[in-house]
Amino acid sequence: MNSSDERDHAEETSNQRLCEEERDDEVEPIQPILGLSPYLLVVLTEVSEERALQDERWGEQNHPDGTGDYPEIIDADIAKMACQDAAAGGYLTWTHILREEVAEAFAETAPESLRAELVQVAAVAVQWIQAIDRRTRRRDQRV
Repeated sequence: MNSSDERDHAEETSNQRLCEEERDDEVEPIQPILGLSPYLLVVLTEVSEERALQDERWGEQNHPDGTGDYPEIIDADIAKMACQDAAAGGYLTWTHILREEVAEAFAETAPESLRAELVQVAAVAVQWIQAIDRRTRRRDQRV
């Protein structure tokens, strides 16, 4: 094994070990290859595993986007207003935020813009999962 292969193997082993550790505040904050926090790495690993299961079940999917129609544009405006109102009123929820991002994606027609919006959808969904995990860890620590 050359030094590059050894380094790749060591990093892969480190990341695998990190994913196998329990998700609690006692986990030492190890920075894997991409500079991801251990908690983010766990969530992204779960997303990757789910994607593999989807491919296994349905194979490669190539559907039309179905975005950019008039109702979706109106829905995006409504979702944005609802999110802004909730933030201003102090009752903003993850549902408001994710609904706005999804609605914005549904309103897009240009592939580059749609892709950028879908990345935002994925990022908000991952962030929401992390918030759930943080609440769960805090609740479990109180018990």
